[in-house]
Amino acid sequence: MRDAIVSGRVDGVVVARGLLGDLWQLHRVVQCVATGEVPDQLPFAERIAMSRRHVAMLVEHYGEHRALKVGRKYVAWTIKGCHGAAKLRGMVADLDTVQQLDDIWEQALAAGLGPQGWFQPVFISGEG
Repeated sequence: MRDAIVSGRVDGVVVARGLLGDLWQLHRVVQCVATGEVPDQLPFAERIAMSRRHVAMLVEHYGEHRALKVGRKYVAWTIKGCHGAAKLRGMVADLDTVQQLDDIWEQALAAGLGPQGWFQPVFISGEG
């Protein structure tokens, strides 16, 4: 992607679907277009901090109950790739409070990344 953007052969970049699993991606695209350099991915702990901020904004906008329903998929994508992620994602499905979510994030941080690293979603055009 970087070579195509830097050389000026790109009319536009679609990043919306990629943002679902990587909230930092938009910053990376903007930096790449502006400087030609691709910034590093966020470390795992910083991705969790960003996801926490995202959920806090959802809570402010929707209230806790609705925000947790809306934000579950983002949380699941954030923690995918850590040790024990499948178990933690299962816990995300049963969230009732932000405190429960904080406990899940703390468990993910304590577990650290698994051998495959963190999940980077690959979406295919037209995928639903």
